[in-house]
Amino acid sequence: MKDARTTSIIITSLFLSVLVMMPFACAVPVIDTGNPPYEEWPQGTVENSVKVSNLRESGCTISWITDVPSSSRVDVYSDAAGTIPVDGSPFTTNYFGVSSTKHYVNVDSSTIVNAAGGTTFYFKVTSSDGTEDVAPSAGALYTFRRASDTPSPKGNICGMVYSDPGPTNPVNGVIVYVNCTNKNSALLSIISGDPSVGVDGGWMFDVSAFRNMDGTLLTITAGDTLVAEAWGAELGNATTGDYTYQGNPGGNDEFLPDMILSSAPLGIPVAIPEFSQIILPIVGVIIFVFATAYVRRK
Repeated sequence: MKDARTTSIIITSLFLSVLVMMPFACAVPVIDTGNPPYEEWPQGTVENSVKVSNLRESGCTISWITDVPSSSRVDVYSDAAGTIPVDGSPFTTNYFGVSSTKHYVNVDSSTIVNAAGGTTFYFKVTSSDGTEDVAPSAGALYTFRRASDTPSPKGNICGMVYSDPGPTNPVNGVIVYVNCTNKNSALLSIISGDPSVGVDGGWMFDVSAFRNMDGTLLTITAGDTLVAEAWGAELGNATTGDYTYQGNPGGNDEFLPDMILSSAPLGIPVAIPEFSQIILPIVGVIIFVFATAYVRRK
């Protein structure tokens, strides 16, 4: 009888411990795909984070992140089935070199130049670490649209990328994306500290470069919401958050807030454990310890 009672107490204490621990165990963080909802192409993973930017009459820029240094390859097609490659495909020249966690590939082709504005092209990306493909496109091919019309300069938006603690540590070699969220714009991108900017850690775009997803020119006006993001892989990530465009007052360059890199993935707030996630596991352990001690005294 005593053995049965002992067994019953142990089972009950274990059940209560597990019950108390369940909320903590089930608190699985949601992983950001790296693709904001304003993009029209299929979702990637946190490793490949495929993005299309800088739509132009000859092509675009395609970029992504991998978790290990690897090669870069972009295959571009004229058809959705992926059987008719454009001239120059595949594109394998990565801004960051032959093996990197950051992949930034410019796609420019005479096939795209000779197509009509708004024409859809299809592509897939592949990265290999030498032994296996570490970031192949999955499922349907990604897409982009050929741009139309030539922009006329209107003024620059600018910013800086720093490592912690900030202004004394500018960082080059980070992919910077900017878009106008309230007008669902296509992305613009540049590498921080690029020679075209002339400032370590700096980035800059002419606001006339903004385009709609279909490749047509998009006019940005005062009051629009701009968001810049810095993707640095192992260097860290950062964002300006929502910024209200002022319209380049006085014709001067307009500076967005500084971006200071951190290890927190973009799109995921830094999670502070809830009270229940701290206290409940402790309560579960206490229940089990006291139940075990009680049985031993008996």
